[in-house]
Amino acid sequence: MNAPKYLPFLRLSIAALVVAGFWGCNPEDTPPSSGTHTDSTVYEQATADVLCDLTHNVILPIVNDFDARTTELSTAITNLNTTRSAENLEATKTAWRNARRPWEMCEAFLFGPAKSQQLDPAVDAWPLDKITIDSILVSSDQFTSTYFDNSENNIKGSHAIEYILWGENGDKTVEQISQREYEFLVAVTASFRGSTARLKKSWVPATEGGDDYAKQVCEAGKAGSLYISQKAGVAEIVTSLYSILTEVSDSKMGIPFGQMNNEFEEARFSGNSIPDFLANILGVQSIYEGNYTSNSGKGISDLVKAKSPELDAKIKTQIQTAIQRINEITPSFGEAVKAGGNRNSIQTARTAITELATLFKKDVVELLKLQ
Repeated sequence: MNAPKYLPFLRLSIAALVVAGFWGCNPEDTPPSSGTHTDSTVYEQATADVLCDLTHNVILPIVNDFDARTTELSTAITNLNTTRSAENLEATKTAWRNARRPWEMCEAFLFGPAKSQQLDPAVDAWPLDKITIDSILVSSDQFTSTYFDNSENNIKGSHAIEYILWGENGDKTVEQISQREYEFLVAVTASFRGSTARLKKSWVPATEGGDDYAKQVCEAGKAGSLYISQKAGVAEIVTSLYSILTEVSDSKMGIPFGQMNNEFEEARFSGNSIPDFLANILGVQSIYEGNYTSNSGKGISDLVKAKSPELDAKIKTQIQTAIQRINEITPSFGEAVKAGGNRNSIQTARTAITELATLFKKDVVELLKLQ
């Protein structure tokens, strides 16, 4: 889900931060003379290792996994359109869910090209404009990938695909998908696939045909990087972590909770909200700890632990608490959010996530002197 549709202020651009003086070139850019690291060269190398490890062990693998899963989704939709069976519909729904997990993990680092190229809203705009979608489905418009490339974000992307596959009430059968909806599905998926491919291209190295934004992060502070200092690179990442946590608590959970209405619930057609929330937190965990699947390296945790082992341990515990509290939302987020539902479980989860966000926004920012 792209933050601007709910909280435009959450995710700050690099340019805005620089203009605001968020990363000033001042003596505080040098590590303090007391503490775990007293040698600035050692500290700078540790920071460089963190930035490069996160780029190559976490960010690029997640981006590549998302690209692979969206390729599988595109293939599944082609197969469904060719052979319109219940089995192929279920296979397509599974492929859609499989693509959601790496995307929601990507939301822990939605800076750089995801913002500058407006890929986030093109991939995952919410709320969906069902009224317009229903209207164009009965129009004479010719659906093509270009048609959706040029359309408003709220009638395309992952949730438009979800809407056609599951239907308003989440129980659509293959027989209920009309010919016109198949035409919509094929075209909107082609546009979606184009956006996801551009996300991968923007990050991967030039040797793989990409634009190598990974190098910008890895070489923060060096000549040619968009990041004027290592601190700027770290600040971008930490900002992204507390932004997605705030979005999950205040928007993804908070808006439907406040309205007591699952109409505002993201991924409500498929009932995939809780897996989405969990993937957001797992994305934060991967960036913080520097691990993803079999990849293991340094993360933001290494910088925090070097200065405050106590804060590092507190953050890791709070991540686990947030995951646990989300898993305790029953019977489903859509049911729990309603009046008379298990609303306390949602509020408890929101509190845990907000506390985690505060640890990053206040404690980590202060500890690492990011502002």
